[in-house]
Amino acid sequence: MATWNGVITNAGNSLLNEWVNEKTLNFDSAAAGQGTVAAAAMMAQTALVNEKQTASLLGGERVSSGIRLKLRIAAPNTAYTLNQFRVSASVDGGASAMIALFQLEQGVPIPSKTESPDFVYTFYALISCSNTGTWTVTVDTSACVTQSDMSAAIAEAVKTKQDKIMVKGLLLGDGNGNISAAVAGKDYGYPLATGSGAPTDTTEGTAGQHYYDGATGKEYVCNGKDSSGKYQWKLSGASDAADLTYNGESLGTFLDGVSVDLDTLSKGLDGSKPLTGKTDPTSSTKGSVGQSYLNTDTMQTFYCTAANDQTGVYTWEKPKGGGVSPQLEVSVATGSAITCTNGETTLTGTSVGGKCVFDLPGYGTWSLYATLNGQTTATETVVVDQVKQYAVTLSYFAATLTVTAESGAVVTAALGTKQYTGTCGSNGKCALTVNYAGTYSVTATKSGVSSSTASASVSTSGGSYTATVKFCTLTVTIDSGSTVKAVNGSTTLTATSSGTAKFYLPNTGTWSVTATKNGETATGSVACSSYTGYTLELSYVKVFGVCWNYNAQSTALTRLKKSTDPNGLVNVDITTNPAPAIGTGAGSSPFDNYLPWSGMDEYNIINNAVSYKKGQSGFSRSSYDTVVFIPEYYFRIIDDAANKKRYFYIADKAKSGFTKHPGSGKYVGRYNTISGHYSKTGAAPLVNLTRASARSGARGKGSKWSEYDFASWCAVWLLYLVEFSDWDSQSKIGRGYVDGNSSAISSGGTDSMTYHTGRAAGTNGKTAVQYRHIENPYGNVFEFIDGINFSDGTVYVCLNPASYADDTAANYTNIGSKIQSDGYITAIGVAAAMPWAFFPTGVGGSETTYIPDYAYCSSGWRVLFVGGGWSLGGYAGLFYFYAGNTSSVTLSDVGARLLFHP
Repeated sequence: MATWNGVITNAGNSLLNEWVNEKTLNFDSAAAGQGTVAAAAMMAQTALVNEKQTASLLGGERVSSGIRLKLRIAAPNTAYTLNQFRVSASVDGGASAMIALFQLEQGVPIPSKTESPDFVYTFYALISCSNTGTWTVTVDTSACVTQSDMSAAIAEAVKTKQDKIMVKGLLLGDGNGNISAAVAGKDYGYPLATGSGAPTDTTEGTAGQHYYDGATGKEYVCNGKDSSGKYQWKLSGASDAADLTYNGESLGTFLDGVSVDLDTLSKGLDGSKPLTGKTDPTSSTKGSVGQSYLNTDTMQTFYCTAANDQTGVYTWEKPKGGGVSPQLEVSVATGSAITCTNGETTLTGTSVGGKCVFDLPGYGTWSLYATLNGQTTATETVVVDQVKQYAVTLSYFAATLTVTAESGAVVTAALGTKQYTGTCGSNGKCALTVNYAGTYSVTATKSGVSSSTASASVSTSGGSYTATVKFCTLTVTIDSGSTVKAVNGSTTLTATSSGTAKFYLPNTGTWSVTATKNGETATGSVACSSYTGYTLELSYVKVFGVCWNYNAQSTALTRLKKSTDPNGLVNVDITTNPAPAIGTGAGSSPFDNYLPWSGMDEYNIINNAVSYKKGQSGFSRSSYDTVVFIPEYYFRIIDDAANKKRYFYIADKAKSGFTKHPGSGKYVGRYNTISGHYSKTGAAPLVNLTRASARSGARGKGSKWSEYDFASWCAVWLLYLVEFSDWDSQSKIGRGYVDGNSSAISSGGTDSMTYHTGRAAGTNGKTAVQYRHIENPYGNVFEFIDGINFSDGTVYVCLNPASYADDTAANYTNIGSKIQSDGYITAIGVAAAMPWAFFPTGVGGSETTYIPDYAYCSSGWRVLFVGGGWSLGGYAGLFYFYAGNTSSVTLSDVGARLLFHP
């Protein structure tokens, strides 16, 4: 059974609040309409979605839970689906407003006046309230009829009809169109006489006639007159146990001592109760004079005309007019051949004058249809469970309803109790032939999941109609052969990907998706809230990329997306840019959700082993060496010389065509190296040392330590470049401690920051900066970079920390030649052996063009330091490249940074 949902609206609450102040609440009007709103939005409604007709207010009554109003609608001019009722009210003659809204999602088909002129629908609206104050109802008198009007109409109808009947009394048909007066006691039971008090021997009656004593509730039957002409009356069966005796005592007394169902016994003894059976009654079938008996197999009726309880002989006779059977009147086009069957018995007939009547030989469910000129009506069913005339109308009406859903979906179109079903073909469409006009409710199911509901209004003129329903689906794109699970609460769906895996979702909400294959896992989630198709692309390897147009002066690179990457490598779309923090303020970056960036965090190194992670108990920036982990990642650099474009890609896992970055998987010192060759907070940087002394100091800490080297420095700048998509680190993160300063600041300037990237509070250019926890990667002091030597313009690189040495090419690889001029960098080389290496091959830019950091060069054997010192201003930056000093140089603004190799 459909359940209506009702609410007191916001406007209704206001009316009820006003009503409590000793005022009168009047229910003014009501209306019915089509369409629904979300349950959560019902209270805010002030009108129906689509008001179709006025509903009559027929009255109201107070019940225990509030006020119950009676509403009624008649058949409108145009059929529709009823979904909503409104009730409007006012207080003390004020403005009327919708006090209550009632809604039924699936709706009730309301036929048109043409289809069903006598149709009415009655609805009881309960207004829950505890106030017992005065309330009234404006009753729709047009929907009521007075008793006097009804009596006058009946009298007039009877008068005009009775004038045509020439035989008095009850009538009896002979089956051939002739009628005669029926005989009481033979053709029908005698009329029931009534009175206050038991009948006496002077109370007139005919044998078999019953008499009802209104004073005691007892019923008597007349046995005719005796020899003296007195009427003989006796109780018809037993009215109660006191009227019978058993073994010389009252039956009531006897029944007190036995366990007998008194109700069943009294009914069995009641001679006025009709009897039934599957065979005709015999002389031993007990009954009372005037009692009826129905053979439910043949539908033949019998009446008891004589009963002798002492001899046990009873006389049963058929009425002269034959048995009384249920009838089925079929309305269908004249000439139609009609078939009526209950599965065992089949009856046939032909419509004459648009009608055909069947006398049904039994109870049960009867199905019937008609044919005419090659057309067949829809099959109707009628449940027959009593003797009366049933009526049904058959129609040759047909219309085509084409439903669009999805291939294989089972479609259902329902009009009240009538339903039509079909399955969508490969084109996602299903054509249904419907046999009734009206508004159909259309749904579909697939994989055990229901679609949205659509309405299709089919007119009486037939024709073709369409409806579209949709499923809530999730299509996951992932490598073929992957096992894909989608989870929402306690619901888990599983599929195997063929490149995609499609799920039909039974619930809305956030679905968490996990794909696995060959030990790899990819995850994602989608918030699904409506009947539509959602998509999610997963990848076991996530690839990010940027493009540098090195023929243009702009420092900005182009962030690549799946749709814009000409090399087809990027599979993650980054749609927002990083936002560094200032001081303790908030920062954000879309890369916080992806490796390797999300894995860059602080750790303590204790006794040459990785120990506490930031946030763990025991972690200390002042007690232990503090480093930043650079997770392993893979890269690919593609140079399009013809178009002067270079593509930089980072993958979080191994991928064909990609190479593991040799500088990844290491731990970079968070701080500039301090005295004692530590990476700790709260101390001034260690300066006035050679690169060799920085190297030996690092090695002295243990075999896994070295000075910050060229490979790891390049690993960090590539991570920055893909994340920020701009060469200008000073404008993106902060200028750094570079403007007009006279000495270095101690380590720990960014310790109070809560976000990993940005600058400390204060004047930009006079505060420390950090990139993903690495403090002052530029500014404050220059930093020696090990593992790289220059001989004039030739660049030599070594990847083995044990072989790091100054002024030598031994154990080093020649990767190309750098520029031998000073200036702002405009171009960098591409080394086939080490494509990740950064070395300038052109200068002549500015602080705001190309790569806006400075490069210095000199002849002879030279070493490298990077970043820029405390007063270097706009020359400084993440890509500042100083190759102008010998290995023996010591300067007050040049220091170092540690590197730990796990």
